[in-house]
Amino acid sequence: MAEVLDYIFAAVVALSVLWAPYTKVEESFFMQAVHDILKWGRINNYFDHLAFPGVVPRSFIGPLFISALACPAKLLNGGDAEGVWMQVAVRLVLGWMVAWANSRFGAAVGIAFGSSSRRWRSSEWGVSPLHYYFTHSIPRLLLGAVPFVFVGVLADRRASRLAIPCLAAIGIFSANGHKEWRFILPAVPVLNMCAAAGVTALCRINALKKIVKPVAAILCLASLAAAMLMTHISSFNYPGGHALALLHRLEKNTPKVHVHIDVYTAMTGVSRFGELKKDWVYDKTEALHHPEEFSNYTHLITSTPELYNDTVGGFVAVAKQFGYSGLAIAPLANIPKFILLDHRAPFHIKQEPLVWIMRKIDNDNMHM
Repeated sequence: MAEVLDYIFAAVVALSVLWAPYTKVEESFFMQAVHDILKWGRINNYFDHLAFPGVVPRSFIGPLFISALACPAKLLNGGDAEGVWMQVAVRLVLGWMVAWANSRFGAAVGIAFGSSSRRWRSSEWGVSPLHYYFTHSIPRLLLGAVPFVFVGVLADRRASRLAIPCLAAIGIFSANGHKEWRFILPAVPVLNMCAAAGVTALCRINALKKIVKPVAAILCLASLAAAMLMTHISSFNYPGGHALALLHRLEKNTPKVHVHIDVYTAMTGVSRFGELKKDWVYDKTEALHHPEEFSNYTHLITSTPELYNDTVGGFVAVAKQFGYSGLAIAPLANIPKFILLDHRAPFHIKQEPLVWIMRKIDNDNMHM
């Protein structure tokens, strides 16, 4: 049974990567570093981290390890490091390494707690309030496991010994105004283990045993469904990556394109894996303020098209990329009607134009 769950977890990882293949700014350094290692093999002046070093020193150990594992994918890709499928391959390697680590953790839990515990594993910038991790991040990360975490911590001393340091660390992180759910990800396996211990403890009570098992199973399935729904919603959250792919389709026969990618676009899905054309120039230079600074570009991918209509030479929008702008949920009283009578989901994913592809007017005339 444990092996089956491991394979299911690995399959969910693969499905999630294929469903939402692009990455955001949080993964930028890692993805760019893996790309550059795969492409050049050694550090040179073309490495992205030299052009955009950031303010915090970062390690190359992780990217070196993953790029080594992803090398066969490069060979299958004709020796080329570019392309969305290479990015998918790299993310699959990383995701499956996480799945493997989760499996080893589960095996250790099985030894320490007994194999029954393992079966019940379930799997923003700005200033956030002090309670953010406990009231927002942890419920979203644990989903249906949340109620059982408390039981496990209270009922099993072994679980509490592991949970208390994790919860203390989260409490310390909470003192920092800037909070992101990824900062507390290392605590998730431990808290899921506590949830499993909680289910096991409840199943030892004869009066609750027949109730707890189906409830836990339903919550596991509901958590999986919720995770898939969130993955689907997140797939609309990468307009920059989709816009760069769209530019390649629109200008597939155009040589020597010089495209400027603004900050928002670069943060919402663009990576060097998407730079498919060797004779194109992909420029992410920041802090360009004067019209003449855009005179050498043939195309722009931007979230603020209104700023460039009057620049030297002028640019015209030729396409726009829609992206996630919110979730519209039906009123509670109407939910049964949506599901039972209309046979559709009681919510709607709202989208709006977020990124525009602009072409220099002179270029546009040449294509007319």
